[in-house]
Amino acid sequence: MDDCTVIKRLKQNKEKALETLMVRYTSYVVSIIVRIGGHLLSSQDVEEIASDVFYAIWKRRESLIEVDSLKPYIAQIARNMTKTRLNQTREETPLDDDILVIHSEDIDEQLIQKEQIKYLHETISQFHFPDKDILLAYYFWNYKLTDIAKQFELPLSTIKSKLYRGRCELVKRFEEGGYHYEA
Repeated sequence: MDDCTVIKRLKQNKEKALETLMVRYTSYVVSIIVRIGGHLLSSQDVEEIASDVFYAIWKRRESLIEVDSLKPYIAQIARNMTKTRLNQTREETPLDDDILVIHSEDIDEQLIQKEQIKYLHETISQFHFPDKDILLAYYFWNYKLTDIAKQFELPLSTIKSKLYRGRCELVKRFEEGGYHYEA
């Protein structure tokens, strides 16, 4: 059964048509999700996103246009849903203070460090997408530059430039905030 026939049957509320679509395109959808999400998504996330893709098609079945191939449409839904999930994951992942605090016996030093960490959180939160996410991915979540470039679909040189500019902006804002930068 070709995709045009599957679409007609979907519009007739035939669940078998959805099953046919899932058998035909599940591996394709999963490959898109994994390519975009990489190691940022668990296998459960991948499975959930893939299910959501087909559920979205089912919900929109009435508005589907009868075409020869649903492949581009399915690919776009998979890409969008994966990017949405990654953005939600980033927003839910706070900076971990334990990563940033240098434990010290001196109480004054601990207070200064906590204040600096708070200022760092506030400063980074003011950056815009994708600069903020690139800084976080590289410096706090320890992603490789090549993985970040793939994630944001940007050239490696652009990622390096954004990291450099981000560091310079952080130093500038820290100095404006009264903190001294030591190289």
